[in-house]
Amino acid sequence: AADLAVWCSSVSWRRTPLSRPLRPLFIVFAHRKLLSTFYAVVRMLPAVLELLLLISGLLAFSALISFVLFGPWEPPLAAFASYGSSFYSSFLLLTTTNFPDVALRPYRSSRATVLYFVVFQLTLVFVGLALMLALLYRAYERHMKSEAAVLSANRRRALRAAFALLVHDWQSAGAVDALSAEALPLSRFAPLLARLRPDLSAWQIG
Repeated sequence: AADLAVWCSSVSWRRTPLSRPLRPLFIVFAHRKLLSTFYAVVRMLPAVLELLLLISGLLAFSALISFVLFGPWEPPLAAFASYGSSFYSSFLLLTTTNFPDVALRPYRSSRATVLYFVVFQLTLVFVGLALMLALLYRAYERHMKSEAAVLSANRRRALRAAFALLVHDWQSAGAVDALSAEALPLSRFAPLLARLRPDLSAWQIG
């Protein structure tokens, strides 16, 4: 409905479907496995928040350094003409997507600029991002272990409750040959197993 209302708008540049940025969320919330993974990632964020803030601060500082170093150059470099463009160029360097496009032009003007780019790569890319990946993996592994432990405990608790209920029903039915509250005879267990696993034959059930 929101997309239809925007499409009927008289302003042409606003005719963009509002649901398009939300479509990945629709896919995530429509699948239980993706939703649990999404929740796990959200729970892991506090574990790497400090390192993320540190990398962001180093990125902002490196953008300031690059703006001070390359901003006054003549002819001016478009990638470092302002602090905003310097921050964007530093972010491109961090992602290593367009590293040659950002670094080659200053390097052609002065080969000494290689020191800045080498220090940037060693500090943020090879150390900062590697530490973030290691912390993310460690937090994800810890979360998955705790979740598996909770699921296993719930499964054992449910099995104990089901077994106690079966024994109680069997004893309350008037059976007098029960060994104890911890025992369930085969005559009681075999019909239950046959109902739960109809694919098993009689000799497999016993």
